[in-house]
Amino acid sequence: METAIAALFFAISVLGLLQYHQRLQQAFVHQWQQRQAWHLAYQQLAIYAAGRGGETLTLLERGLSPGWQLDLTEQFQTAACLRVSSTVTTPQHYQAHL
Repeated sequence: METAIAALFFAISVLGLLQYHQRLQQAFVHQWQQRQAWHLAYQQLAIYAAGRGGETLTLLERGLSPGWQLDLTEQFQTAACLRVSSTVTTPQHYQAHL
């Protein structure tokens, strides 16, 4: 009887640890995607600033996994001011906007 109770407690604690590990792994993936999104948004603007605006999306999209979205927009604020925005969306729908 004591062995059965000990095995039950052991099984419950192992299940708790497995759930904790799964949540921790999901958090690491989410954090990695956030960092990657900010890096890609910066890269988009850097390539655009280097004078290769038309090639920006094609250069970066080649190495992306499915589910990632890149968007580069140009908008004139005044005749002399151009606003360039870079938005990256991760597979988990996190957005980095520069």
